[in-house]
Amino acid sequence: MHFVAAFIAFGASVSLVDATPTFGHGKDNCGHKLFWWKEKGCCLPYGGISKPPSPPAGHSCMKKWYWSSDNNCCVPEKPTSPEPSCGRSLTWNSDTYSCVPNGGSGSCNKGDFWWDKKKCCLPHGGVTLPPPPPNSYQCPNKWYWSSDKGCCVPSVPDVPTTPACPAKCSWKPDSYYCAPDPTPAPPPPPAPEPPKTGPDSCSNTEFWWETKKCCLPIGGPHSPPSPP
Repeated sequence: MHFVAAFIAFGASVSLVDATPTFGHGKDNCGHKLFWWKEKGCCLPYGGISKPPSPPAGHSCMKKWYWSSDNNCCVPEKPTSPEPSCGRSLTWNSDTYSCVPNGGSGSCNKGDFWWDKKKCCLPHGGVTLPPPPPNSYQCPNKWYWSSDKGCCVPSVPDVPTTPACPAKCSWKPDSYYCAPDPTPAPPPPPAPEPPKTGPDSCSNTEFWWETKKCCLPIGGPHSPPSPP
């Protein structure tokens, strides 16, 4: 009897454990063929993805790493901690886990050029469909809007220091875009002429009465009122 009671109690305890949900977080949330990457606190696919996007201009991922648009950085193909290993003229960027130029035109990838104003590499010839500038700003010829930089950027390296802006716009050298010129204030209305006084203020049918300083009709009015 004691054995039966103990068996029943054991079964009840097993059922209770099975019915209690497991609230996982972090690496416990990763599914099949995924691993937990603590650096960004996310799950990544083992072996990476088949066609990862290209890193932004000026960024490159280390071997066995690839660019993740979701995380906006380079991520590993398998569980690992980043051990910076960038090539010559490159430096490690701990925010994007990528190798970036440490300055100079020799550090850009093929097809890119160095823009010293923002210390970055840009694609030679620009991009295919750049976004329109915000706030009625405009970009000069051979420039386009870069959302990443928050300004206009050149599509070729040999651009003038002060590029020509479209009509009614002016170049902002610290912001790198053409801003609309302020609308000029309308001119003030002409001041009214002061009223004429004295004999010159009377018409041809009037005369000046100096005593009251006023013009009176020559010959008097046709129907004068009665005196009070």
